[in-house]
Amino acid sequence: MKKLVYITGKNLKYGLAAHLIIALLLCLMVPVIFGLNHLDRNMAAIPLERIVILTGILIMVPIFMPEQDRPLFDIMYTKMTPPAYVYAVRAVYSAIVVLLIPAVFTVVMYLLHSAVTLTHYLGTVSSAFFLGSIGALTLAVTNNTAAAYMIPVICYVICLATRSLKMFDVMMMSHGIINGKPYQMAVGILLTVTAVVIASLRKKLF
Repeated sequence: MKKLVYITGKNLKYGLAAHLIIALLLCLMVPVIFGLNHLDRNMAAIPLERIVILTGILIMVPIFMPEQDRPLFDIMYTKMTPPAYVYAVRAVYSAIVVLLIPAVFTVVMYLLHSAVTLTHYLGTVSSAFFLGSIGALTLAVTNNTAAAYMIPVICYVICLATRSLKMFDVMMMSHGIINGKPYQMAVGILLTVTAVVIASLRKKLF
């Protein structure tokens, strides 16, 4: 437990803090871009799916970011704590943050008399986690930060422009469709676990 608290504290301070601030600032921009008062069910999904889901990318990609610095990468593998443990801790607290940000946002919308429901919250979390996990896996495989941000953003833009991704359309809720959201969550979990495994074995694989 002591080791868990130490790893979490250090990584929150030096790994996630800056990205969390950016994610919160992004959310604070939403009322400027969209009105949040008295929105119906479909309209309430628009700010959630246009802006709030992007926080998943900002929060999940940094899971593997510190080790891009080669000296830190080498140090990681000289410590007694297995890399998989460190990555798993980061993935868990990042997932918790991805759960919390939409929760706060949907509560605020509810207080502003918008027709948000638990479905809106869960749908937002699913898409945020899905996009974030794509970025995390990309970074674990390529060790390229630009690609890790660019690939989920491309997915986001495709969904914004078309509805061609079907069950993986992160904008489906604003069209009154929710049946793909559980699949997005399931794939997000799978990709995150895969990313942790690949990153943990990076020294052997690459």
